[in-house]
Amino acid sequence: MKITQLTLLACLAAPALAQAPMPGSVLVFPSIRNDATTVTFLSVTNTQTTPASQSTLNAPDIMAYFNYVVATEDPNDIFRPLGCTHFCRPEFLTAADTVSVSVSCHSPYPVTHGYLVAHAVSVTNGQNVSHNYLAGSAQIFDFTSGAIYVYPAIPFCSPKDPGENTDMNWNGRIDFDGVEYEKMHRDLIVDSFFAAGNSRIALADFSCLPEGRETTVLFSIWNDNEYALSMQFPFRCWFETELDMISVLFTQQWLQTVPNDPEELDINCDGINDFESGWIRITGIQSQLGTLVDNEPPLLGVMIGGPRSCTDGRVLWGSKERRDGWF
Repeated sequence: MKITQLTLLACLAAPALAQAPMPGSVLVFPSIRNDATTVTFLSVTNTQTTPASQSTLNAPDIMAYFNYVVATEDPNDIFRPLGCTHFCRPEFLTAADTVSVSVSCHSPYPVTHGYLVAHAVSVTNGQNVSHNYLAGSAQIFDFTSGAIYVYPAIPFCSPKDPGENTDMNWNGRIDFDGVEYEKMHRDLIVDSFFAAGNSRIALADFSCLPEGRETTVLFSIWNDNEYALSMQFPFRCWFETELDMISVLFTQQWLQTVPNDPEELDINCDGINDFESGWIRITGIQSQLGTLVDNEPPLLGVMIGGPRSCTDGRVLWGSKERRDGWF
C-alpha cells in the first residue's frame, strides 16, 4: 500500500461534524489514556463570560469535578477489567476560564486507562448545579504511531435554571433522566469503518444498576453492499480495543468473502475497491447484577486511533430514541 493511500484513508476516517455540539453541565470523555507510550490532555472551558459576582475580582464562578473511572485491565480478557476505580479532582473556573490538564500529572496512577465525567458543581455549597456553559475536548498523543487524536467531549445539558441544584432526589448521583440532565441515546452509530484501518473503539456503560454489573451489547453491522451481519458480547464497566480484536467480521480478509461492492472505496481509480468498509449500530441489550436487570442500558463511545491504525478521532452518533442512565 502506498503512503499516499494511507494518508487519504486517514483523512476519510475523520468526517466533519454536521453541526457544532452545544455546551452542557456534564461532559463525558469516553477515552483517556496515559501510560509509557501515550498521554492525554483534557480541556474544560467555562463559556459563560459574565462573572456571577462583580464584587470579588477573579472569584471562581463554578467548580468542574473531574471524575475519573480507571480500569484495571485483565490481560486475559479485554472486555472484563479486574475492577474500575473512581476518583475525583475539583478544578475552579472563573468566567471565560479554561482548564487544561495532562492526565499524567492529574491522575495519581502511572497507568490511567478509562473514561472521565466532568460536571458543574456550586462553589458555595458543593452541590451539583445546572451550568450549561461547559465545553471541552481531549487530545491523545500516541508516541508509538507519532499521531495526535482529538475528539470533542460529549455534552449533556440540564433543564434546570442556571445555578439551580440538579440532584432532585438527593441520591448524590448524576441522573441522565430528563429531569436532572438530558437522557442518553438508546443506540450508538459508527457511521463508517475501514477494515484496513484498525481503528480503536472505546465503550462505557451507563446502566442504572450498581457497579459490578455486566452489560451485553449487540453490534449490527452492514458492509459496503448493505450485507447484514451481527454479533453480541458482554463487557464490564469500560473497554477500549481495535475493531479486529472484537471480531473477524471487521477484517479486510473476512469482509472480502461476503457479497460486497467491488467498486467502492477505489483509491487508485482503477475500478477495483482497495478497502472493505461498513457501518455499525451498537445497542445495549441488557445489564445484569445478580437478579437485578436493566434492559437497553445506554452506552457512550468514541472511535480513536491506536498504534496500528490510521488517524481517527470522533465520538459516535446517537439515535433519537432515549434511555435513562446514571453516573
